[in-house]
Amino acid sequence: MLSFIVLNLNFDQDTVNRARGWALWKALITYARNEPRSEASNWGKHVIDVIIRDYKSL
Repeated sequence: MLSFIVLNLNFDQDTVNRARGWALWKALITYARNEPRSEASNWGKHVIDVIIRDYKSL
């Protein structure tokens, strides 16, 4: 998904890396500061997984 956004909006790689880092930071906070298995914690984990999967596909 991120690749689609990057290609269609012409973001440079530094901007993409900052955005990925910011999203990872927010997702880690959401995952860690909520009750385990809560909707918020699950969403944070999902975002973390997506970011890692996207990064590995580079």
